[in-house]
Amino acid sequence: MNVAILLFFVLNNKMFSQTYVNDYFRLKKQVLLEDNEKKAISVRGCKIVYTDDNLYLLDLSNEEKDKDIGKYLKLHKYSKDNKYTLLKVPIIQEKFLLFLSKDAYFKNYTISNNYLCLIEQMNVYIYKIDTSNNKVDFLHKVKYKNQGGKISFDFAKIEGNKLILMMCNMSSQSLKSREHTSILIYDILEKKIITEKILENPSGVEHVLFIPFQNMDYQNRYFAVADFDNYKIKIYDNKNMQLLHTISRVPQKWKPIENCEKCKEVAKTFDDDIKQGKLYSIIGKLNQTTLSFSVIKRVNFLNDTTLLVCYENRVTDDYWDSEWYYDIWVYRNGKWIEKYVDLFAKGNRNSPQPNFCFSMNYVLNNGNLVFRNTTPFIIEPEDFNNLKSMEKKIEDYFIDNPLKYSAFIYDFKN
Repeated sequence: MNVAILLFFVLNNKMFSQTYVNDYFRLKKQVLLEDNEKKAISVRGCKIVYTDDNLYLLDLSNEEKDKDIGKYLKLHKYSKDNKYTLLKVPIIQEKFLLFLSKDAYFKNYTISNNYLCLIEQMNVYIYKIDTSNNKVDFLHKVKYKNQGGKISFDFAKIEGNKLILMMCNMSSQSLKSREHTSILIYDILEKKIITEKILENPSGVEHVLFIPFQNMDYQNRYFAVADFDNYKIKIYDNKNMQLLHTISRVPQKWKPIENCEKCKEVAKTFDDDIKQGKLYSIIGKLNQTTLSFSVIKRVNFLNDTTLLVCYENRVTDDYWDSEWYYDIWVYRNGKWIEKYVDLFAKGNRNSPQPNFCFSMNYVLNNGNLVFRNTTPFIIEPEDFNNLKSMEKKIEDYFIDNPLKYSAFIYDFKN
């Protein structure tokens, strides 16, 4: 088992001389994902959330039973000092469909140190987390206007007592209306919707049918929505959802969709397919074009005035043959400006800190980046002086032991 694949890219690729993205993030802590008996936590079906120095993993793959509370989900918590606690989340819906169910419509969850919110196709289940005695109690259910299946939220965040639900997707129900982008803000204490608004669709929104993106984020003051096939990000005021700023640039290696001949051919019949609701026809045609141009894959606020943008450049039509780059934008004197651009997403051997595989598969909460890797022990600073020895230690461990994961938390160097 190669540690370079599992955790760190340390190969010096001389083809690229640009700055590496990991040079702007520092390792904050490592958390071994195990219980108090040193037994590995199964991360299958788990999503990590890191907030206020606490790490949470909600296991959506299995439901357990307790004689007092009945069916429940496991919520694994690691506090600031890495102390482990198992919290039990009662399942209050009789036919609660779990994430890995073949009929699942459970979409997402988000968590803070006070609340846990489980998001389904048409409902949100809100729980109160009592940190004093490590209890999770159900509060109430929020039912929003699904509009015949047209509304299905993809992303969720909690800011104080506000739950923010964000959507940018397409379905057979929403094809003709073309209302694919929306935001809903709910006050948990007041039990009422504060904001519910349909927004202008980003360019290339149809590509969400085939490629996973995270093109939206919300942070205290602003709400960001990025185009998919164009380097353009719109920044909204999160109070009234008025457009405030537009960020745009053309990276040097950007492959514009306008140069894609396959895309031009597909575009000739695309409107007719939408009008007729031919969802599978659209997916089939997009499948022919999706590897032919550059796309924005993720946008995330690192703080109120700093935005991280991830974009992908295709090298060839091979699915795995792509380059990942990151830009960091900052808000200064009334406008968004480029601070660092075209940061390459591979480890740098000369970096003063441990290098990591900086790809799209990170979780970002409150400016902290979290990666999950198969690392069965705490890595000490001296381990990086002898990578071969560290690799051998990991290989030897997995000969006789099951998989064990670690979470690595990084923060941004302001």
